[in-house]
Amino acid sequence: MYKKPFSKELYDTHDSKARKKVFEIFKSSKTLTLREPEDKYAVDLDVYKKNIKIGSLELEIKNNWIGKEFNFPDIQALPRKEKYNHKTIWVLFNKDCSQHLIARMRQVIQCPTRKIVNKYSNGNLETFYVVPKDIVKFNGLYKVIEKEDNS
Repeated sequence: MYKKPFSKELYDTHDSKARKKVFEIFKSSKTLTLREPEDKYAVDLDVYKKNIKIGSLELEIKNNWIGKEFNFPDIQALPRKEKYNHKTIWVLFNKDCSQHLIARMRQVIQCPTRKIVNKYSNGNLETFYVVPKDIVKFNGLYKVIEKEDNS
């Protein structure tokens, strides 16, 4: 089975854009803070409340999601994301980062998988989690994090 290797080029292109948007979302928070993890290539951001880590964020941009509407039947998540713990929240942004969806990784890794050819797989089948829309939340990242802290 094909597994696309980590691409530093894709990381460099998308990571700073998604991080910038998340910091923008959290800028007015009085209780939650974001911190960079020690390992730059691990989970993207850690979330703290009163200096206690309450979770992490894994960020991604879906370039073919353009505009407000998510016009796809389901959401595809790479299995390599399963390495993140149950307190990790996956945030998938549209191309310009004006919209996002949020899913708890503990739910994503329970979803069925499907083999798909995509533009990065060089014609090979790559396995993805098939995440139904009914387990994700569209927009409202800050509120989801606050709820996560209380769950």
